Amino acid sequence: MGGATVPVISAEDLIVTKMLAGRPKDIEDVRGILRALLDKLDLRRVRRLLRLLERAIGQDDLASGFGKELAAARRKRRARLPPPRGKD
Repeated sequence: MGGATVPVISAEDLIVTKMLAGRPKDIEDVRGILRALLDKLDLRRVRRLLRLLERAIGQDDLASGFGKELAAARRKRRARLPPPRGKD
């Protein structure tokens, strides 16, 4: 911006911080990121970071909570896709 370098957080790291915070608004933000960027996200990185955090802080629900949100996002995406066309 105007010749200045502006650091930004990656979508993957943002998901991790939002899952760690865990407030309803944070989880809704994760859902929005998944809706917008599902095909572009490095999901392995997200899962790996969440598991590392779980071990570091003694919490065991971050990766599983993300897994539930990811599964829901995938279901919703499939529901929105048009049905496959048959060969005429």
